[in-house]
Amino acid sequence: MLVGMKQNNLFSKIESTEDALAVVRYVTNAFILIGICFVLVVLFFTQSLAVGSLLYIVFACILRRWPKIYVASLLLAMCLIDAVYTGLTNLGILHGSGGNIFLALGMLILAYRGAEATLALRRTLAKDS
Repeated sequence: MLVGMKQNNLFSKIESTEDALAVVRYVTNAFILIGICFVLVVLFFTQSLAVGSLLYIVFACILRRWPKIYVASLLLAMCLIDAVYTGLTNLGILHGSGGNIFLALGMLILAYRGAEATLALRRTLAKDS
């Protein structure tokens, strides 16, 4: 490993503006990829609408362009609703199409980390000025 080179990944500590922007880029790339995969699955294998998947892509693109906390909060709220719905579906309380609880929890963690990065970005920008 190179000495003095910082490893940037999703769970590393956010200490600077560059770290926060790197986490936001990582999170938005992941949501765009997940959204595209959902849209392709819906288009080729089911006859339903892919509105939720398209919203993930739209929110991720907006968050990538303008990393603001309210956009990250909307993405987090959407993932929380999706995780609760998936959990209730797996428990048999609701009947729907959400069945992959691990994917829903992973997306919830990604959205939380994105919101945390936008807060850190806001703090570092306020501290610099």
